[in-house]
Amino acid sequence: MCWGFIMWNYKGPFHIWDPKTKEERAAAAIKIPKLNAEYEADDGMMNGRLQGSGRSCESGS
Repeated sequence: MCWGFIMWNYKGPFHIWDPKTKEERAAAAIKIPKLNAEYEADDGMMNGRLQGSGRSCESGS
């Protein structure tokens, strides 16, 4: 993957990521589901607070 933009007479900087190793992939396979569970729990808590307040995003109040 390359991150940057291309423009006339522009030489960089660009950042190029190296491919992940098997160890990095294994660590990510463990860490990502845990992070997703934490984010989902936090999202559910925030939605519960919003619903309990009688307000909603759709109504604009």
